[in-house]
Order: sequence, then C-alpha cells, then structure tokens
Amino acid sequence: MAWPMPERLKRLSVPVLCYYCEDFNHYQFILYKDQGATVGIGAWNAQATVVTARGDGRLLHGLYILPAYQGMGFGQRLMEQILSEAMAIGADGLQIKAERPAITFFEHCGLHALSTGSPTDYPYQFWYQLN
Repeated sequence: MAWPMPERLKRLSVPVLCYYCEDFNHYQFILYKDQGATVGIGAWNAQATVVTARGDGRLLHGLYILPAYQGMGFGQRLMEQILSEAMAIGADGLQIKAERPAITFFEHCGLHALSTGSPTDYPYQFWYQLN
C-alpha cells in the first residue's frame, strides 16, 4: 500500500498481488528478518524455467520490504540471497517483471532492463546474468 499510486488503483490491484494457498506450491518464499521481525519477503519460482535470449533463467515474482525498512539495504541483501539460491540451482539468470516504482531499486542491484518485443509485453522487465 506504500507504492505511489492513486488509492483507487491500490484497491483494485492489492487483491491481485496477494498470495493464496495454491501459490505456496509454485513459489519459494524467502523471509528477511531484522532482530527477529520479518521486514521483507521475496517470492520466486525455482522450478520453472524462463527461456530468454540471454539464457534459461528463473522468475522473481515479487520482492517487498516494509516501508519503514526501505532504503536501509534490506532489499539488496534479500535480492543477494535470492540470486545466490538461483545460482546454486544452476540458473543462467533471474528475470524480474517490475512495477514502475521499483525500477531504480533493480537497477541499483545490477539488473539490466530488457527491451520488450511488443506493446503487450510487460513494460518493465529486468535480467540478472548469473553465469
């Protein structure tokens, strides 16, 4: 709810961005804790391969840090943990379909923007080369 967007859009999009019981069968969730409190979560698919022109990767579905903890390095450390796990399973890279407010975060983490092939493609896609 902290993303800079109109309240109406938040009401419409938040149910779509929630995780449900079935999601736990498809995604690996990584909790990031600070002094015992969960301050962030990453959700990625370690099993399904995303085939790109740059290699076979995995998809980072979501990464979220509580607003009070943003800008303190927690997101970058969570991203490093996800990248390390993706590398350990032999993925060539990690693909992210980001929301507009997260573009600078992913660029700061060293991900590279992918050009989209058509107007129907997700507009903000990033790739991190692991191998």
